[in-house]
Amino acid sequence: MEIADAIRAYMTENHLSQARLGKRWGVGQQTVSYWLNGKSFPDDQHCQLIAKDLKIPLPEILELRLQGATDPNRDYSKGGTSVTKRLREVERRLKAIEREMDSYRTMLAEAGEQALGLARALGRTPRQAR
Repeated sequence: MEIADAIRAYMTENHLSQARLGKRWGVGQQTVSYWLNGKSFPDDQHCQLIAKDLKIPLPEILELRLQGATDPNRDYSKGGTSVTKRLREVERRLKAIEREMDSYRTMLAEAGEQALGLARALGRTPRQAR
């Protein structure tokens, strides 16, 4: 079961439209629609409201949200979903971190070469320079 299934069942049991449910949870009808269709997922604050209304423990709601966000059968390649946007942002951040790490590696290598050169200039081997 995914969080969308739990929300859908709650709506059916309580005869709620997407608009009424959205108003109850402080979001728009379109947001509820996105949650139901897996285009986006509720944030932690909304998960707390959902857990309270559905009378499901918060950890279970968070697990349902995670299941929906990691469904191997869902095609996340279609642009525009918040999941796709989040994945792109994570990939962008990882690439930036990798570039920064490469820069640090270069600086460390240069510092090592300078230390080795200084040790040689002083007539010491690197072990003696310690």
